[in-house]
Amino acid sequence: MSFSPPQNPRSDQTKAPPVRTCVGCRSDQPQSGLVRFIVGEDSPYLAPDLRGSFPGRGYWVGPRRGCLKAAIERRAFKDGLPERASVSVEHVAQATVKAYEKRLTGLTQGGWRNGLVHLGVSETLDALNFDGTELIWLAPGGGSTRDSVRRKAEARGVPVLEYGDSQMMGAIFGRDSVSTLAYMDSGIAEEARRCVTRAAAFSEVA
Repeated sequence: MSFSPPQNPRSDQTKAPPVRTCVGCRSDQPQSGLVRFIVGEDSPYLAPDLRGSFPGRGYWVGPRRGCLKAAIERRAFKDGLPERASVSVEHVAQATVKAYEKRLTGLTQGGWRNGLVHLGVSETLDALNFDGTELIWLAPGGGSTRDSVRRKAEARGVPVLEYGDSQMMGAIFGRDSVSTLAYMDSGIAEEARRCVTRAAAFSEVA
């Protein structure tokens, strides 16, 4: 005689992700798709909380400069701001871009130390010969070497991010310049893509 344990009717239910309202465009979106901001006492008064872990009241904003601008213009943060504080869209956007670039730097350095990031044209091309390359970060611009990386990545179906410049990339590793690198870990690649996409979105002037 066989015995089957009772089934928990809740066990196979997937918990719905939390939803928040963007204080700029007022649309309801999954929390993971928004950026949390907290209010401080010093200029620029708004700081991005990329991990959503800072204490205090948070304000959720769509990951784009347009939503941030709309939130500031409609005074969505006024209840938390110091009296007579003036908030600049430009300054908050720049601080947000820097926060995402700092996060990108930390991810990339950690991946490199653990052998999960390969840098330089030759190492990137070698990585693209094998399965497991998740993402290519390429400094914008032309040149035969960068074009060869771009073509090979496209042929292998590996996504390419173009952001910053070779000096910015080189500074991550204490070098004068690095024009391309390969991410070999899916988790690091996904977060790097998020950082670059959001940094670019907050850099854009509508």
